[in-house]
Amino acid sequence: MKPLADAAARQLAVERFEVPVLLEAGAGTGKTRALVSRLLTWTLGPGWREAEERLTSRARERRAAPPADDLVAAEVLDGLVAITFTEAAAAEMAGRLATSLAAVAAGQLPEDAAESLAAVGPQAALRARRLVDELGRARIQTIHAFCRGLLAEHPFEAGLHPGFRVDADEREVARLADEVLADQLTARLAGDGDPDLLALLADRIGPEELRETLLFALREGVTPADLERDPLPAAFAETWLAEVARVLAPFAADLAAFGPRLPRNQTAATEMAGVLDALLRASRSDLPPLDRLESVVAAADEILARWEKSHLAPWASGEGLTTIEKKRPEGALPFPTLAAPALSILRDLRGVSPARLGRLRRLLAPLLGALRERMRRQGAVLFSDLLARAADLLERRRDVRDAARRGIRQLLVDEFQDTDRQQCRLIAQLALAPGGPPPPGLFVVGDPKQSIYGWRRADLAAYEAFLADAVAAGGVRARLEVNFRSLPAILDEVTRAVAPSMVAEPGIQPEFQPLVAWRTAPDPAPPAVEFWCSATAEGLDKTQSAAASRIEAAAVARDLLARRAAEPQRRWSDFGILLRTTSDQEIFLQALRVAGVPFEVERDRSYWRRREVIDLNAAVRAILLPGDHLALLALLRSPFVGVPDAALVPLWRGRFPERFDALGGGDRADEAALAALFVAVEAEIAGRAPG
Repeated sequence: MKPLADAAARQLAVERFEVPVLLEAGAGTGKTRALVSRLLTWTLGPGWREAEERLTSRARERRAAPPADDLVAAEVLDGLVAITFTEAAAAEMAGRLATSLAAVAAGQLPEDAAESLAAVGPQAALRARRLVDELGRARIQTIHAFCRGLLAEHPFEAGLHPGFRVDADEREVARLADEVLADQLTARLAGDGDPDLLALLADRIGPEELRETLLFALREGVTPADLERDPLPAAFAETWLAEVARVLAPFAADLAAFGPRLPRNQTAATEMAGVLDALLRASRSDLPPLDRLESVVAAADEILARWEKSHLAPWASGEGLTTIEKKRPEGALPFPTLAAPALSILRDLRGVSPARLGRLRRLLAPLLGALRERMRRQGAVLFSDLLARAADLLERRRDVRDAARRGIRQLLVDEFQDTDRQQCRLIAQLALAPGGPPPPGLFVVGDPKQSIYGWRRADLAAYEAFLADAVAAGGVRARLEVNFRSLPAILDEVTRAVAPSMVAEPGIQPEFQPLVAWRTAPDPAPPAVEFWCSATAEGLDKTQSAAASRIEAAAVARDLLARRAAEPQRRWSDFGILLRTTSDQEIFLQALRVAGVPFEVERDRSYWRRREVIDLNAAVRAILLPGDHLALLALLRSPFVGVPDAALVPLWRGRFPERFDALGGGDRADEAALAALFVAVEAEIAGRAPG
């Protein structure tokens, strides 16, 4: 489907509320602004109108008076659910909605929603004031908070303890896991012992490793039923063995032929070729696939243990092969071209053991079942469990799903590229599943390009499948393409550098979508974007991080001086240096000091730890915030005042903090009482304290 133009996409966000709207928004395109504009338009327009009609109809049935505006505002916001993935994002969204409503109440219409709100007329300001008063009723929250609320309303239907609690730091679950392991392992070691457990112990997989594996499986949502299914079937092992042979056979043949030509590496090359030959023969033997895989892994482990760091890794990177490559037969592939994939697949094989995996699955399944049962009885729920349990509840219990739907009029999901399969299941049940009451209006915003980072288990395949289902249900896709953050030169360079390599692959990587700069700027005389490589004489791969930072900092300082000299009309404040972290900040500041470049620092953590800043901060707080006696104490001990520690106890005994707080009213008696207290304390500590 061809995306709508940017302006049409923004208009779509504030006009279509009856069908799913799926907005793709790149970095800096104002997606949060579009989302808040939609919230604003719906609450003041269609949402208000529908709520007023519902309440009026109910009032007529009861022969009651028409609903007051505050009741309508409450009804509107009760039906609003906006889901984010962090508490900070939820707070920002709520704050921006409150600010926008306050602006409308003051007669100002936001640009993105001005046209759609114009139809509301003068009533918009009055409605906005009522909505601000009731804004706390809107559910603008993280997806985990939403799921917890849903489960708390239906604990029995979800199979949970009615007083369940979220074990966010996993302390209680870890304690229960220890109890399960103590009970189960003791029982399994009785008599002749469990053969699976004994074999794992012989492989140095003890209670601590089992505990970590058990907690990891629980955290990832693995169930005992999942462990009944073999993740490494014979067919998969056969495919894997074929791929191992395909990659390693050319490398082994080349190594056998070329090894004698490798100076100082002849012995290692010959021995490695022998082990590789044994590995390849094992991969093609008549044994069952899983047994062959065990033999192949054993050979791979031997190769890596003996030669990974000393030979394979340098060969794969081409280190020290310049002269050697000249001796290779004409037309032969470069040696690193063969060594690099060989090293990669050998590392993939490291430690794989079908037999060990089978033992671990058979042992973990009952352990996991026992742990989940103890958690159920104790009412302990993992943070990561909330999503799966909520999605399961909505899928199993149609009555619960229908009740949840009735309570939601508009469902908005921000940062949708961060969704995984569980989250997509949840949103689909609320807004896309057929049957039951009409689903809420759905609005999702996301940037699929960011899903490659895998934050919060982002799953591009799940994202794409959900969007396809939403479109099939009548949804509309649109894209924001205008970037408000960067100049054309930046966006052009992003396109040049990223577009050629960002090739679309379904479920793995989306297609690259260029962004259009909102603002324009004349091309500067120097290059708009430069790439610097900072290295010492030894080379880029030998330069330590701190040394590279010092080289870069000195170059930045020189560059600033040169640019200022070339354009003397520029002020120093026209230049800026952005750092990814503050760890190298002092290196750059020192380079600027040496070069004589004036600077002003923002977010300099060390600044707030400086003694004079702490003392000044204490003085301001003590004066402006009566009752902040900690600040008062810091002020007394600072060089501004210099009260010795020996005087503090008698001062507090003489009620100095309360008397200090009472100052400022113009009562001379208060000042005289304090002066008398000072004289008395000075006399008391005379000779016992300096100064």
